[in-house]
Amino acid sequence: MTAERRPLRVALLGPYPRDLNRIGGGVEAVVAVLAKEMARRPDVELHVMSGLAGLRETRVEQRPDMTLYFLPRRRFARATFHWREVRDLRRLLWNIRPDVVHAHGTGVYAGAAVGAPFPSVITVHGIVYREARIAVGLKDRLGWELDALYERWVLRRARHIISISSYVEREFGGWTRARLYRVENPVPDAYFEIAGGGEPGRILFAGRVIPRKDPITAVRALALLRERFPEATLRIAGETEAEPAYAERVRTLVEELGLRDAVHFLGQLDEEAMLGEYAACSLVLLTSVQETAPVVIEQAMAAGRPVVATAVGGVDGLLTHEQTGLLVPAGDAQAAADALARLLSSPAERARLTQEARRQALERFKASAVVEQTLAVYREVMGRASTGQMSLGHHG
Repeated sequence: MTAERRPLRVALLGPYPRDLNRIGGGVEAVVAVLAKEMARRPDVELHVMSGLAGLRETRVEQRPDMTLYFLPRRRFARATFHWREVRDLRRLLWNIRPDVVHAHGTGVYAGAAVGAPFPSVITVHGIVYREARIAVGLKDRLGWELDALYERWVLRRARHIISISSYVEREFGGWTRARLYRVENPVPDAYFEIAGGGEPGRILFAGRVIPRKDPITAVRALALLRERFPEATLRIAGETEAEPAYAERVRTLVEELGLRDAVHFLGQLDEEAMLGEYAACSLVLLTSVQETAPVVIEQAMAAGRPVVATAVGGVDGLLTHEQTGLLVPAGDAQAAADALARLLSSPAERARLTQEARRQALERFKASAVVEQTLAVYREVMGRASTGQMSLGHHG
Protein backbone atom coordinates (compact mmCIF):
# COMPACT_ATOMS: atom_id res chain seq x y z
CA MET A 1 0.00 0.00 0.00
CA THR A 2 1.44 3.39 -1.01
CA ALA A 3 1.76 6.08 1.67
CA GLU A 4 -0.33 9.16 1.00
CA ARG A 5 1.79 12.06 -0.22
CA ARG A 6 1.62 15.09 2.06
CA PRO A 7 0.72 18.53 0.63
CA LEU A 8 3.43 20.86 -0.57
CA ARG A 9 4.23 23.25 2.29
CA VAL A 10 4.53 26.77 0.83
CA ALA A 11 5.59 29.91 2.70
CA LEU A 12 4.29 32.94 0.78
CA LEU A 13 5.97 36.18 1.94
CA GLY A 14 4.63 39.55 0.87
CA PRO A 15 2.15 42.36 1.57
CA TYR A 16 -1.20 40.75 2.35
CA PRO A 17 -4.36 42.76 3.08
CA ARG A 18 -5.74 42.66 6.60
CA ASP A 19 -9.12 43.18 4.95
CA LEU A 20 -9.52 41.36 1.63
CA ASN A 21 -12.10 43.94 0.56
CA ARG A 22 -9.54 46.76 0.82
CA ILE A 23 -6.41 45.98 -1.16
CA GLY A 24 -3.72 48.64 -0.97
CA GLY A 25 -1.78 48.24 -4.21
CA GLY A 26 -0.69 46.07 -7.12
CA VAL A 27 1.70 43.79 -5.21
CA GLU A 28 -0.82 43.30 -2.41
CA ALA A 29 -3.44 42.40 -5.02
CA VAL A 30 -1.13 39.83 -6.61
CA VAL A 31 -0.27 38.19 -3.28
CA ALA A 32 -3.96 38.09 -2.29
CA VAL A 33 -5.03 36.47 -5.58
CA LEU A 34 -2.18 33.94 -5.52
CA ALA A 35 -2.94 33.01 -1.93
CA LYS A 36 -6.67 32.61 -2.58
CA GLU A 37 -6.14 30.41 -5.63
CA MET A 38 -3.33 28.37 -4.06
CA ALA A 39 -5.32 27.77 -0.88
CA ARG A 40 -8.06 26.07 -2.91
CA ARG A 41 -5.70 23.25 -3.81
CA PRO A 42 -5.68 20.14 -1.63
CA ASP A 43 -2.04 19.48 -2.59
CA VAL A 44 -0.81 22.77 -1.01
CA GLU A 45 -0.41 23.65 2.67
CA LEU A 46 -0.20 27.43 2.60
CA HIS A 47 1.47 29.76 5.12
CA VAL A 48 1.26 33.51 4.36
CA MET A 49 3.57 35.97 6.16
CA SER A 50 3.10 39.72 6.00
CA GLY A 51 4.12 42.85 7.90
CA LEU A 52 1.42 44.93 9.55
CA ALA A 53 1.76 48.37 11.08
CA GLY A 54 0.70 48.86 14.69
CA LEU A 55 1.48 45.36 15.97
CA ARG A 56 3.73 44.72 18.96
CA GLU A 57 4.04 41.00 18.44
CA THR A 58 3.33 38.44 15.73
CA ARG A 59 -0.34 37.58 15.26
CA VAL A 60 -1.25 34.11 13.92
CA GLU A 61 -4.62 33.42 12.31
CA GLN A 62 -5.46 29.80 11.56
CA ARG A 63 -7.99 29.70 8.75
CA PRO A 64 -9.54 26.61 7.15
CA ASP A 65 -7.54 27.01 3.96
CA MET A 66 -4.30 28.73 5.13
CA THR A 67 -2.34 30.04 8.10
CA LEU A 68 -1.74 33.80 8.25
CA TYR A 69 1.13 35.40 10.17
CA PHE A 70 1.05 39.16 10.62
CA LEU A 71 4.39 40.48 11.89
CA PRO A 72 5.15 43.91 13.40
CA ARG A 73 6.55 46.51 11.03
CA ARG A 74 9.64 47.88 12.78
CA ARG A 75 10.59 51.54 13.07
CA PHE A 76 13.63 52.72 11.09
CA ALA A 77 13.58 49.43 9.15
CA ARG A 78 15.13 50.95 6.04
CA ALA A 79 18.05 52.47 7.97
CA THR A 80 18.85 49.07 9.54
CA PHE A 81 18.28 47.16 6.29
CA HIS A 82 15.31 45.41 7.88
CA TRP A 83 17.47 43.20 10.10
CA ARG A 84 14.87 42.79 12.88
CA GLU A 85 12.02 42.09 10.44
CA VAL A 86 14.19 39.65 8.52
CA ARG A 87 15.10 37.95 11.80
CA ASP A 88 11.42 37.63 12.74
CA LEU A 89 10.51 36.16 9.35
CA ARG A 90 13.36 33.65 9.42
CA ARG A 91 12.37 32.47 12.89
CA LEU A 92 8.90 31.73 11.58
CA LEU A 93 10.34 29.93 8.58
CA TRP A 94 12.44 27.76 10.89
CA ASN A 95 9.32 26.83 12.84
CA ILE A 96 7.31 26.00 9.73
CA ARG A 97 10.12 24.36 7.72
CA PRO A 98 8.51 24.94 4.32
CA ASP A 99 9.31 22.95 1.20
CA VAL A 100 9.66 26.23 -0.69
CA VAL A 101 9.66 29.95 0.16
CA HIS A 102 8.13 32.42 -2.30
CA ALA A 103 8.88 36.09 -1.52
CA HIS A 104 7.47 39.12 -3.31
CA GLY A 105 9.49 42.27 -4.05
CA THR A 106 13.17 42.96 -3.50
CA GLY A 107 12.80 44.26 0.05
CA VAL A 108 12.37 42.67 3.45
CA TYR A 109 10.48 39.58 2.27
CA ALA A 110 13.12 38.76 -0.33
CA GLY A 111 15.88 39.44 2.20
CA ALA A 112 14.38 36.85 4.55
CA ALA A 113 13.96 34.31 1.76
CA VAL A 114 17.41 34.45 0.18
CA GLY A 115 19.15 34.00 3.53
CA ALA A 116 16.97 31.13 4.80
CA PRO A 117 18.11 27.48 4.45
CA PHE A 118 15.09 26.48 2.33
CA PRO A 119 14.56 26.42 -1.45
CA SER A 120 13.37 29.90 -2.39
CA VAL A 121 12.22 32.04 -5.28
CA ILE A 122 11.44 35.75 -5.39
CA THR A 123 9.03 37.62 -7.65
CA VAL A 124 10.34 41.02 -8.72
CA HIS A 125 7.49 43.54 -8.93
CA GLY A 126 9.33 46.82 -9.40
CA ILE A 127 12.62 48.35 -10.47
CA VAL A 128 13.49 50.21 -7.29
CA TYR A 129 16.57 52.04 -8.56
CA ARG A 130 14.46 53.48 -11.39
CA GLU A 131 11.81 54.67 -8.96
CA ALA A 132 14.51 56.22 -6.76
CA ARG A 133 15.41 58.55 -9.63
CA ILE A 134 11.95 60.09 -9.74
CA ALA A 135 11.42 60.43 -5.98
CA VAL A 136 10.47 63.92 -4.83
CA GLY A 137 12.05 65.48 -1.74
CA LEU A 138 15.28 64.70 0.11
CA LYS A 139 13.69 62.32 2.64
CA ASP A 140 11.94 60.28 -0.04
CA ARG A 141 15.04 60.14 -2.23
CA LEU A 142 17.15 58.90 0.68
CA GLY A 143 14.60 56.21 1.48
CA TRP A 144 14.44 55.03 -2.11
CA GLU A 145 18.25 54.99 -2.38
CA LEU A 146 18.43 52.73 0.68
CA ASP A 147 15.82 50.47 -0.92
CA ALA A 148 17.86 50.41 -4.14
CA LEU A 149 20.97 49.29 -2.23
CA TYR A 150 18.95 46.51 -0.61
CA GLU A 151 17.57 45.55 -4.03
CA ARG A 152 21.12 45.02 -5.33
CA TRP A 153 22.01 42.96 -2.25
CA VAL A 154 18.99 40.70 -2.78
CA LEU A 155 19.59 40.27 -6.51
CA ARG A 156 23.20 39.18 -5.94
CA ARG A 157 22.06 36.44 -3.54
CA ALA A 158 18.90 35.22 -5.25
CA ARG A 159 19.18 31.90 -7.07
CA HIS A 160 15.69 31.84 -8.59
CA ILE A 161 13.63 34.84 -9.76
CA ILE A 162 10.11 34.98 -11.18
CA SER A 163 9.92 37.75 -13.76
CA ILE A 164 6.47 39.26 -14.36
CA SER A 165 7.66 41.09 -17.47
CA SER A 166 10.46 41.16 -20.03
CA TYR A 167 11.31 44.58 -18.57
CA VAL A 168 12.54 42.89 -15.38
CA GLU A 169 14.83 40.67 -17.45
CA ARG A 170 16.18 43.62 -19.43
CA GLU A 171 16.88 45.65 -16.30
CA PHE A 172 18.26 42.95 -14.01
CA GLY A 173 19.65 40.31 -16.37
CA GLY A 174 23.18 41.60 -15.90
CA TRP A 175 22.86 42.13 -12.15
CA THR A 176 22.01 38.62 -11.06
CA ARG A 177 23.15 35.07 -11.67
CA ALA A 178 19.72 33.75 -10.72
CA ARG A 179 17.68 31.50 -12.95
CA LEU A 180 14.78 33.54 -14.39
CA TYR A 181 11.23 32.24 -14.92
CA ARG A 182 8.47 34.18 -16.70
CA VAL A 183 5.16 34.10 -14.83
CA GLU A 184 2.79 37.05 -15.27
CA ASN A 185 0.48 38.51 -12.61
CA PRO A 186 -2.89 36.85 -11.90
CA VAL A 187 -6.25 38.62 -12.21
CA PRO A 188 -9.33 37.52 -10.18
CA ASP A 189 -12.02 35.70 -12.14
CA ALA A 190 -14.56 38.44 -11.35
CA TYR A 191 -12.85 40.81 -13.81
CA PHE A 192 -13.34 38.35 -16.66
CA GLU A 193 -17.07 38.29 -15.89
CA ILE A 194 -17.63 42.02 -16.50
CA ALA A 195 -19.93 42.54 -19.49
CA GLY A 196 -21.11 45.45 -21.63
CA GLY A 197 -19.21 48.49 -22.81
CA GLY A 198 -19.64 50.92 -19.92
CA GLU A 199 -20.87 54.50 -19.95
CA PRO A 200 -19.68 56.59 -22.94
CA GLY A 201 -17.02 59.11 -21.96
CA ARG A 202 -16.46 57.70 -18.47
CA ILE A 203 -12.69 57.24 -18.04
CA LEU A 204 -11.11 55.34 -15.15
CA PHE A 205 -7.68 56.19 -13.74
CA ALA A 206 -6.88 53.42 -11.23
CA GLY A 207 -3.81 54.42 -9.28
CA ARG A 208 -2.47 56.25 -6.24
CA VAL A 209 -2.21 60.03 -6.45
CA ILE A 210 1.59 60.16 -6.49
CA PRO A 211 4.17 61.58 -8.93
CA ARG A 212 5.09 58.16 -10.38
CA LYS A 213 1.50 57.66 -11.55
CA ASP A 214 1.41 61.25 -12.94
CA PRO A 215 -2.33 62.00 -12.60
CA ILE A 216 -1.48 65.60 -13.52
CA THR A 217 -1.01 64.53 -17.14
CA ALA A 218 -4.30 62.60 -16.95
CA VAL A 219 -6.14 65.72 -15.74
CA ARG A 220 -4.57 67.88 -18.48
CA ALA A 221 -5.51 65.23 -21.06
CA LEU A 222 -9.12 65.34 -19.88
CA ALA A 223 -9.21 69.13 -20.24
CA LEU A 224 -8.05 68.81 -23.85
CA LEU A 225 -10.41 65.91 -24.54
CA ARG A 226 -13.44 67.85 -23.31
CA GLU A 227 -12.92 70.36 -26.10
CA ARG A 228 -14.19 67.60 -28.41
CA PHE A 229 -16.14 65.43 -25.95
CA PRO A 230 -17.58 67.78 -23.31
CA GLU A 231 -19.36 64.89 -21.55
CA ALA A 232 -16.07 63.08 -20.77
CA THR A 233 -15.26 62.51 -17.09
CA LEU A 234 -12.26 61.18 -15.20
CA ARG A 235 -12.59 59.02 -12.09
CA ILE A 236 -9.40 58.66 -10.04
CA ALA A 237 -9.53 55.52 -7.90
CA GLY A 238 -6.56 55.59 -5.54
CA GLU A 239 -5.50 56.85 -2.14
CA THR A 240 -4.35 60.44 -1.72
CA GLU A 241 -2.67 60.17 1.71
CA ALA A 242 0.78 58.93 0.69
CA GLU A 243 1.89 62.32 -0.69
CA PRO A 244 -0.71 64.89 0.45
CA ALA A 245 1.17 67.91 -0.92
CA TYR A 246 1.22 66.36 -4.38
CA ALA A 247 -2.45 65.37 -4.11
CA GLU A 248 -3.26 68.99 -3.29
CA ARG A 249 -1.39 70.09 -6.44
CA VAL A 250 -3.60 67.78 -8.49
CA ARG A 251 -6.78 69.13 -6.85
CA THR A 252 -5.64 72.71 -7.45
CA LEU A 253 -5.04 71.95 -11.11
CA VAL A 254 -8.53 70.49 -11.40
CA GLU A 255 -9.95 73.76 -10.03
CA GLU A 256 -7.76 75.92 -12.28
CA LEU A 257 -8.87 74.02 -15.38
CA GLY A 258 -12.54 74.28 -14.42
CA LEU A 259 -12.94 70.51 -14.07
CA ARG A 260 -14.49 70.33 -10.62
CA ASP A 261 -17.56 68.51 -11.94
CA ALA A 262 -15.59 66.34 -14.37
CA VAL A 263 -12.82 64.89 -12.18
CA HIS A 264 -13.84 62.68 -9.26
CA PHE A 265 -11.41 61.61 -6.53
CA LEU A 266 -12.73 58.29 -5.24
CA GLY A 267 -9.97 57.40 -2.78
CA GLN A 268 -8.97 53.80 -2.12
CA LEU A 269 -11.88 51.52 -3.05
CA ASP A 270 -12.76 48.07 -1.85
CA GLU A 271 -12.81 45.21 -4.35
CA GLU A 272 -16.54 45.34 -4.99
CA ALA A 273 -16.44 49.09 -5.69
CA MET A 274 -13.39 48.65 -7.92
CA LEU A 275 -15.19 46.04 -9.99
CA GLY A 276 -18.10 48.46 -10.25
CA GLU A 277 -15.82 51.18 -11.60
CA TYR A 278 -14.41 48.86 -14.28
CA ALA A 279 -17.95 47.82 -15.25
CA ALA A 280 -19.15 51.42 -15.50
CA CYS A 281 -16.21 52.97 -17.39
CA SER A 282 -15.74 52.87 -21.15
CA LEU A 283 -11.97 53.53 -21.16
CA VAL A 284 -9.00 53.10 -18.82
CA LEU A 285 -6.19 55.66 -18.73
CA LEU A 286 -2.71 55.13 -17.24
CA THR A 287 -0.23 58.05 -17.42
CA SER A 288 2.60 56.71 -15.24
CA VAL A 289 6.21 57.75 -15.76
CA GLN A 290 7.52 54.42 -14.42
CA GLU A 291 5.87 50.96 -14.33
CA THR A 292 6.92 47.31 -14.38
CA ALA A 293 3.75 45.31 -15.08
CA PRO A 294 0.81 47.37 -13.83
CA VAL A 295 -2.08 45.26 -12.56
CA VAL A 296 -4.54 47.94 -13.71
CA ILE A 297 -3.75 47.15 -17.35
CA GLU A 298 -4.18 43.42 -16.78
CA GLN A 299 -7.50 44.03 -15.01
CA ALA A 300 -8.70 46.31 -17.80
CA MET A 301 -7.79 43.74 -20.46
CA ALA A 302 -9.67 41.04 -18.52
CA ALA A 303 -12.68 43.34 -18.09
CA GLY A 304 -12.78 44.21 -21.78
CA ARG A 305 -12.00 47.89 -21.31
CA PRO A 306 -9.74 49.61 -23.90
CA VAL A 307 -6.58 51.11 -22.42
CA VAL A 308 -4.58 54.23 -23.24
CA ALA A 309 -1.24 54.01 -21.44
CA THR A 310 2.19 55.59 -21.46
CA ALA A 311 4.96 53.61 -23.15
CA VAL A 312 7.21 53.33 -20.09
CA GLY A 313 9.02 50.45 -18.39
CA GLY A 314 7.25 47.15 -18.98
CA VAL A 315 3.94 48.55 -20.25
CA ASP A 316 4.72 47.56 -23.84
CA GLY A 317 5.09 43.97 -22.62
CA LEU A 318 1.45 44.00 -21.59
CA LEU A 319 -0.09 46.14 -24.32
CA THR A 320 0.74 45.90 -28.01
CA HIS A 321 0.14 49.26 -29.66
CA GLU A 322 -2.80 49.19 -32.09
CA GLN A 323 -3.56 45.55 -31.22
CA THR A 324 -4.60 45.46 -27.56
CA GLY A 325 -4.45 49.15 -26.64
CA LEU A 326 -2.90 52.50 -27.50
CA LEU A 327 0.48 53.68 -26.21
CA VAL A 328 1.50 57.34 -25.89
CA PRO A 329 4.66 59.14 -24.66
CA ALA A 330 4.93 59.85 -20.94
CA GLY A 331 4.00 63.39 -19.93
CA ASP A 332 2.28 64.14 -23.27
CA ALA A 333 -1.26 65.24 -22.39
CA GLN A 334 -2.09 66.07 -26.01
CA ALA A 335 -1.14 62.59 -27.22
CA ALA A 336 -3.20 61.01 -24.45
CA ALA A 337 -6.18 63.21 -25.30
CA ASP A 338 -5.89 62.35 -29.00
CA ALA A 339 -5.78 58.61 -28.24
CA LEU A 340 -8.82 58.86 -25.96
CA ALA A 341 -10.70 60.87 -28.58
CA ARG A 342 -9.87 58.31 -31.25
CA LEU A 343 -11.38 55.53 -29.15
CA LEU A 344 -14.43 57.52 -28.07
CA SER A 345 -15.21 58.36 -31.69
CA SER A 346 -14.90 54.78 -32.95
CA PRO A 347 -16.96 52.01 -31.31
CA ALA A 348 -15.59 49.59 -33.91
CA GLU A 349 -12.00 50.30 -32.89
CA ARG A 350 -12.86 49.93 -29.22
CA ALA A 351 -14.45 46.57 -29.96
CA ARG A 352 -11.46 45.39 -31.98
CA LEU A 353 -8.93 46.26 -29.28
CA THR A 354 -11.16 44.85 -26.54
CA GLN A 355 -11.64 41.51 -28.29
CA GLU A 356 -7.92 40.86 -28.71
CA ALA A 357 -7.03 42.20 -25.26
CA ARG A 358 -9.58 39.94 -23.57
CA ARG A 359 -8.42 36.92 -25.57
CA GLN A 360 -4.84 37.50 -24.43
CA ALA A 361 -5.92 38.13 -20.84
CA LEU A 362 -7.67 34.76 -20.72
CA GLU A 363 -4.47 33.05 -21.87
CA ARG A 364 -2.06 35.03 -19.71
CA PHE A 365 -3.70 36.29 -16.51
CA LYS A 366 -6.29 33.71 -15.38
CA ALA A 367 -5.48 33.03 -11.72
CA SER A 368 -5.75 29.25 -12.02
CA ALA A 369 -3.28 29.19 -14.93
CA VAL A 370 -0.84 31.51 -13.14
CA VAL A 371 -0.89 29.28 -10.04
CA GLU A 372 -0.16 26.21 -12.18
CA GLN A 373 2.86 27.99 -13.66
CA THR A 374 3.98 29.11 -10.20
CA LEU A 375 3.76 25.57 -8.80
CA ALA A 376 5.80 24.33 -11.74
CA VAL A 377 8.50 26.87 -10.77
CA TYR A 378 8.37 25.61 -7.17
CA ARG A 379 8.93 22.04 -8.32
CA GLU A 380 11.94 23.03 -10.39
CA VAL A 381 13.40 25.15 -7.57
CA MET A 382 12.99 22.26 -5.14
CA GLY A 383 14.40 19.76 -7.62
CA ARG A 384 17.49 21.83 -8.23
CA ALA A 385 18.00 22.32 -4.49
CA SER A 386 17.77 18.58 -3.83
CA THR A 387 20.35 17.74 -6.49
CA GLY A 388 22.62 20.66 -5.58
CA GLN A 389 22.53 22.09 -9.10
CA MET A 390 23.65 25.63 -9.77
CA SER A 391 20.68 27.77 -10.80
CA LEU A 392 22.06 29.98 -13.51
CA GLY A 393 20.54 31.28 -16.72
CA HIS A 394 17.04 31.87 -18.04
CA HIS A 395 13.97 29.69 -18.17
CA GLY A 396 10.86 30.59 -20.11
